Amino acid sequence: MTNVTPPLRVVVIGTRGQAARVAVPTIALSERADLVGVIGSEQRRTREFADELGVTSYPSISSLAQDGVDAVWLTAPNHLHATMASELLESGVNVLLEKPMTTTLDDATSLREVVARTEASATLRVAYQHRFRPAHQLLRHQLRSGELGESGMLRVHRYWKFPYFAGDDPSGPAPWRSSSTTSGGWAINDIGSHLVDLVLWMTQPQPLTVVSAVFGMQFPGVDNDSSALLTLGVGDRGLAVIECSNALSSPGSLVEYYSGTAWARLTNSFHPVAVSTTSLDDMSVTTTSDDSYLRMFDDFVAACHGEPSEGATADEAWESVRLIQEARATGRYLAGPA
Repeated sequence: MTNVTPPLRVVVIGTRGQAARVAVPTIALSERADLVGVIGSEQRRTREFADELGVTSYPSISSLAQDGVDAVWLTAPNHLHATMASELLESGVNVLLEKPMTTTLDDATSLREVVARTEASATLRVAYQHRFRPAHQLLRHQLRSGELGESGMLRVHRYWKFPYFAGDDPSGPAPWRSSSTTSGGWAINDIGSHLVDLVLWMTQPQPLTVVSAVFGMQFPGVDNDSSALLTLGVGDRGLAVIECSNALSSPGSLVEYYSGTAWARLTNSFHPVAVSTTSLDDMSVTTTSDDSYLRMFDDFVAACHGEPSEGATADEAWESVRLIQEARATGRYLAGPA
């Protein structure tokens, strides 16, 4: 007889933005979890959102822990990640934490220590869904197998102009994103954090170091980075270049790798239809993926049950924070429009 685990009972922290647009509908699609409640910063909005969904409106983290909730998808502002995730883990609640892990390396270190201390009773994964796109998984396999040669250069380019979605205020992001302190960096943590994670994931186990970083502040009225260019050292001789912006136009995303013996190029790999081309094959490979969030979420559920998982661990997410915050501390900032 097959041992079927019961659905994970999940609460979403957040009632707008990523919570309403991504987390809630993704959980609804999963066969391995049920949405049982929500928590928000405003009681009235939380009750209204819970009523719309037919779930419980929880007033606090302690209340959901006492109610036997299994897991939380945490979509709170960046600067709240460390304290909220720590409280959940200490209460024995599994956490799927939106990126970035934290806004400072000290907070990331503290949270990583909590994860290590509570690993017998709770699991943490950080929501880097782009790991689960087939085009990225194919390139990772080619890099790790040595098919594309060694000691090359990996370039990841993604520009996504703000406002990202219908309903976003075109004049600028929420105040916490505008602040370099509460966001930990705007473009570099909104978009760039995903790109740093991809480089880490694709080049493991080689260590990464910050070679240089330049930040632009081109978004009018926002005193925070809206573009970033990072150069990273990969191992002893490799390089990685990360380009991200929420203020500049681009014909589309690119992920490229070049070595002395081969090359590979992924076009629009952050979108549902991607094209992979390499010097190894005359034919391009087209992959489709409109379920990267669901695949990431189901991977998180698997991790909660002690099953194999490809999702970003606390140690991996700590490395992303280290690289981003070192780049912010040592990089050059260019003035944008007045």
